[in-house]
Amino acid sequence: GNTIAVFDRCVIYPKTRNDNGATGYITAANTPAGQTYGYVFRSCIIPGNQGTTTYTLGRPWQNDASTIPAAKSNNKVVFLRSRLGAGIVKPEGWSIWDAGTDVSLITYAEYQPRNFRGNLANVSQRVSWSRQLTDADTTQYQTATVLGTWNPCNVATSMCATFAPSIAATNFLGVKGTSASAFTWNASWAIAQVSYELMRSSTRKGTYTSVSQLTAPNDTTYNFQASDALPAAGSSYFYYLRSTKTGLTTHLTDTVEISRTPTITVSGTLGTLTQYANGPSAARIYTVSGANLTNSLTITPPAGVEISNNGGTTWSTAPLVLPQANNTLATTTISVRLNTATLGAYAGTITHTSAPAASV
Repeated sequence: GNTIAVFDRCVIYPKTRNDNGATGYITAANTPAGQTYGYVFRSCIIPGNQGTTTYTLGRPWQNDASTIPAAKSNNKVVFLRSRLGAGIVKPEGWSIWDAGTDVSLITYAEYQPRNFRGNLANVSQRVSWSRQLTDADTTQYQTATVLGTWNPCNVATSMCATFAPSIAATNFLGVKGTSASAFTWNASWAIAQVSYELMRSSTRKGTYTSVSQLTAPNDTTYNFQASDALPAAGSSYFYYLRSTKTGLTTHLTDTVEISRTPTITVSGTLGTLTQYANGPSAARIYTVSGANLTNSLTITPPAGVEISNNGGTTWSTAPLVLPQANNTLATTTISVRLNTATLGAYAGTITHTSAPAASV
């Protein structure tokens, strides 16, 4: 954005992208030309995450090849005394938008970033056009200097009162694996000795019991994970996270569902089958597979249609039953042909059933 803003002692959690992309950007300021300040971050914490996404501190919005030179932003972002999680900020620190970015218009700067152990961060590989500020440089980033006569404490006095962090677990996510479900979440504020309990029920509004419990070991740990066995095929488990500590308000997350719903998948298009006088129609093929099945899969052709699951070695007009193994039907090729006394084109429906899965 193009605003002037001060972020003081904030936790900026750079979550893993949902697409597992490798790169993210913490800011995208488009500071107008002539504006002295853009975004100022003071004593903020940027923890690591649990995935594959690492970040740069910013990229310059509207300073790119598609923006004419006279309209390009003079992007301004400064981070003062940041605490950086291990490996979360890329070594280069900052990004351009594209090859048309004019870096001479940009003010991207840091002052004494440190890691969670309190040691100065390695900034030796930061892009050459960014800055590392001196002690003297930081005086221009006091609140009154940046915001002028506007004082946010006069607008909302609570903003400037002493803040006591509360328990808040965010980004609670459950992912079904091949043999277990994995759960991840992060603390909005790292608080030592918070107890996190993974609660589970077989129905959404049923009775929940604790299946996993862990305790935050210190006030610098933000990321947590747990696991649980998969539900039986054809069923679901429902979970929420319960976070507690004596003296603080208990926090409950939304509910997530881990499901092993029986599913039939059919791929391919047969088109129209045509019966000629000289025998069966040409064979067409499609594939069928199943996941989390609790019963065999039955394929039922319409009248006049023959099906085969062995490449046409044998044909049948009767329903074809394919057994599942370990609740799975591997991808199977089904051949189809028309073999009837009635000549001409024919269209019908082949049905695939395996209760309680939805028929296809």
